[in-house]
Amino acid sequence: MQVKILSEKERGQIETLCKKNPGYNFFIITSLNYLSREQEMVKYWGQFDGSGNLEGVLMRYNQLWYICDTPKTDLALFGEVVIAQNQGTFIVNDNLLRDRSLIPYLKGYKTKMDLRGQLVQLDNNQFEHELNSNVRMADLNDVEKLIEFYRKSPEDVRRGADSIKRSVTDGRRTFILEVENEIVACALTTAELQDKVMIGGIHALNQSKNKEYIQSVLTGIIHSVVRDDKIPYIVVRDRIIHTVCNELGFKEMGKWRMVHMETV
Repeated sequence: MQVKILSEKERGQIETLCKKNPGYNFFIITSLNYLSREQEMVKYWGQFDGSGNLEGVLMRYNQLWYICDTPKTDLALFGEVVIAQNQGTFIVNDNLLRDRSLIPYLKGYKTKMDLRGQLVQLDNNQFEHELNSNVRMADLNDVEKLIEFYRKSPEDVRRGADSIKRSVTDGRRTFILEVENEIVACALTTAELQDKVMIGGIHALNQSKNKEYIQSVLTGIIHSVVRDDKIPYIVVRDRIIHTVCNELGFKEMGKWRMVHMETV
């Protein structure tokens, strides 16, 4: 198996491979425009068999690593690529076929945090849950309040000021629920394909009303997605969000794992 850095000319092969399992490969697919740019933030590596068939894709997005594998992918080779980047800390989206894992091949690194959950997908695009009139799409006037909202949020859902500004200015769907002029819940799209959307950043501040608030803000963003004939996906690690997703008609697609790594 041969490993090489991928470029624009391999875009078609990357898309074909990743779209076989799009729910797990959202971020690889939606970052493909970086292939045509000279930059260091995003890089792609591919594994090719002796016949020139693409048998695996590895993407680095700053400190985030994503993998699209096949049964033929040599994970040890991709592990060598990650190690060669010499990052002190990084995050691996370790969602591979047949319960395989890249982590054992990352010599010299140890697990700092191992986050696990479920990937869920809306099972029916006839979404008829009632909207809360206090839920709306955020605009530039809400940026400062959003920054404050996520500053109060747990570390695993916290978003930086630059990320929040980009999500609003880039036209991504950022839905908020306000109570007495304060944002108490938020959900936003983190990646969009032609017919699919990944929703993340889901959080509510009021512990006693978490379920109610999360259901309201998710209902708002899902209505927006379904109106555009797209299927929403969510990575669920929180018990309350899992319950809400079940009630809203989501079904489980498989396991999800994100591993924070650091040097030994």
